[in-house]
Amino acid sequence: MRRSDALLVIAATELEAIYDSGYIDEGDETVRSIGRVLSETARDSDVVGRIGRNAFAVFALDCEGQILANRIATAVANAAEHASLLATGVADARAFDIGLSIGITEVRGDDEFDALMARALTVLPRGRKSNNGAAVRR
Repeated sequence: MRRSDALLVIAATELEAIYDSGYIDEGDETVRSIGRVLSETARDSDVVGRIGRNAFAVFALDCEGQILANRIATAVANAAEHASLLATGVADARAFDIGLSIGITEVRGDDEFDALMARALTVLPRGRKSNNGAAVRR
């Protein structure tokens, strides 16, 4: 089986709406929840981080035929429902539907990080349109 590295970019829809509506604590708890899922799913050798207001990344090292990247994507997608539940504790009972979209790209040869990130981000909007937590690969 071929081994490779992969970059997963995860966007949380409606996270900005939570913050923009003034629900800072609920937004922060949703961010922590997503971060926990990513950290618990990734291996010790992977790099996990928040890369924007509503975006996260996992740099998965030495994947076996994308098996690990797919496992992470599935776990994160499954967490979308849990994250949505966390966001319903707002004062006016407005429920925010947190969706997670995942773009996955494989490292190619001597990819520079900027090129790798750009490729993952170009895949991401297709996943966002469906807002179903789908993982899109390129």
